[in-house]
Amino acid sequence: MKFGRLEVSDDQKVKGRSYCICLCECGVYKRIRSDHLLSGKIASCGCIRRQNSASMIKQLHVAQVKHGMSKDPTYSCWRAMVNRCSNERNVYHRNGVIVCDKWKLNFLDFLSDMGPRPSLSHSLDRYPNRNGNYEPGNVRWATYQEQAVNRDSTVFLTLDGVTLSASDWARKRGMDRNLVARRIRSGWTIEDAVLVPSCRR
Repeated sequence: MKFGRLEVSDDQKVKGRSYCICLCECGVYKRIRSDHLLSGKIASCGCIRRQNSASMIKQLHVAQVKHGMSKDPTYSCWRAMVNRCSNERNVYHRNGVIVCDKWKLNFLDFLSDMGPRPSLSHSLDRYPNRNGNYEPGNVRWATYQEQAVNRDSTVFLTLDGVTLSASDWARKRGMDRNLVARRIRSGWTIEDAVLVPSCRR
């Protein structure tokens, strides 16, 4: 029997689970779970993924040569975005975060949609949906402080009609933001944590 590039040559049981010994078209033998073969989850020894990765790298290199911006800060951010969403070991990839097809292999389309990197203090931030993908309408150039606000753990406080994160209020009042964070973790209300002056011995 053949599944994709894999031809079954033998089968075996390991701890009660069924496996197949398969010969891939590239000449590599590999033991694969039978249910993964039947479902189509695995169709090669891994050579398909390696070829796709090599193809993507080649296309990225071609794009780099064409636009002549390989040393531009905007290109560095784009390349880092694509790499972290393509690397199986990266948490972005494991969480299913992807780069849209329009941007993934075309830096110039990304540049046209996002514009150049405003400064070295700016990086790419998924916004307004911080759990979404990298795609037009859900990415912005943001500073570290702006990205810190765009986190689930960020605590906000409204005073006199102005809403800021606790860290921003601390900065505005000349307080140590780490002190404010410690107070909140200790059970202080957000208002007290920000408004009560720090006491130094």
